[in-house]
Amino acid sequence: MPLVIHSLKELIMKRLLFSGLWLCLFMCATVLSGLDPADPGLGTDPLMKLQKEGWKIVQDGVLRRELKTNEIETFVFGEAGFSWKLQDLRAQLQVLRREFQAHPTPELRRAIASHRTLIASTLKMIERARAADASGKGTVLKAGCTPTFAYSAKASYNTDRQGTWADAAADFNVSAGCNASGEVYAYAFAKTTVNGAPSTATVTDGPRSGSNVNARAEANRNGGAPCESYAYASVTSDSLSPTSYSISQTNDQCPASSSSSSSSGICTINDVPAATLLLPYFEVDLSNTNGINTIFSVNNAAAAAAIAHVTLWTDQSIPTLDFDVYLTGYDVQRISVRDIFAGNLPRTADRGADAGDATSPSPPLGSTQAANVNPFTGPFTPGVPTEFDFGGSSGPCVAPYTNPVLDNFRVTNLIAAHTGRNAPAYGGCLGANYGDNVVR
Repeated sequence: MPLVIHSLKELIMKRLLFSGLWLCLFMCATVLSGLDPADPGLGTDPLMKLQKEGWKIVQDGVLRRELKTNEIETFVFGEAGFSWKLQDLRAQLQVLRREFQAHPTPELRRAIASHRTLIASTLKMIERARAADASGKGTVLKAGCTPTFAYSAKASYNTDRQGTWADAAADFNVSAGCNASGEVYAYAFAKTTVNGAPSTATVTDGPRSGSNVNARAEANRNGGAPCESYAYASVTSDSLSPTSYSISQTNDQCPASSSSSSSSGICTINDVPAATLLLPYFEVDLSNTNGINTIFSVNNAAAAAAIAHVTLWTDQSIPTLDFDVYLTGYDVQRISVRDIFAGNLPRTADRGADAGDATSPSPPLGSTQAANVNPFTGPFTPGVPTEFDFGGSSGPCVAPYTNPVLDNFRVTNLIAAHTGRNAPAYGGCLGANYGDNVVR
């Protein structure tokens, strides 16, 4: 057995050197602790360096390590490595198909399509790696063209209420003019049981390719056992000798929350759901689409459906824009401030205005409160979400609008107001001008 292991290490070492391990190690150094590109040890035995960092050889072209419980990081390279990744993706696809057969939803259908696209891309990487093996040509980086990347995958259970969640993210960046690109993908899945029936949330983003690309996926589901959640993110270097990193985490717990179900009182400071949410500061760099942005989430902590009213203020405390967001029971709405300044507002609608669930998806059939329950006073069944009609209200409770809902005149004046320039629609200047085209 020791002789066999030694032979496998020699084979791995050869393939690492050939497939651009230098690229891998330089990239690792940007996101992983302990890897120093200037370390002379990397030039003599890069495999030993990786093993010191906890990486273990799984097979030819595949190294893995466990960062935390059920959190696994994987590095693949060469034809053998990408063939292993292909089998892993196909196993994930089978899980999605079983879920879809059990309870078909539009989001599961989209996730299956995204996984198929990633599988097709992986097949191309296998061909590219095979061609690189045959040609004997490895990856050579131009000076200043070392890519940077980051990725994360977290799956766990809620602590403020019973349920599960998953969060995945992947980023790839390389300087302009480097003629290099990468591919990113993020996938999040959460599942619980509500009234004896399964309730799932499935979100995918990507695969997306380019020199500066990112992917994000978040899934959250309230309910009890049996339950599970899974997060997966991958970054692939699309070079002559491709390499790929991925990370995943699984969770199968959703203990009942120990916190009491309470609400915030007026003029009190306590860690409970509140009637007013204050986001004290935001920034969006309008000169750079990949620059700084502010993203926030509005969470309905109650079983009752609700309407959240959002107001934007300048740094001189002057309101400029307000809009409504409809939330089903225990719903979460994620809002990008950059989208607002592009004229796009969150598209939400109550049950009456969105009977087909194209805008605000309903909870699964059989898992909502009784239709005759008062949307404001109940009585509510604990832990069960609601969706109601809010007759006579404004904003999201009419037919959903089409984005961009703000026309060019309004967007221009909104940007001017939040960059300290003259905004005629608002009667002049409403904020400080820092001369950097960053809205605040």
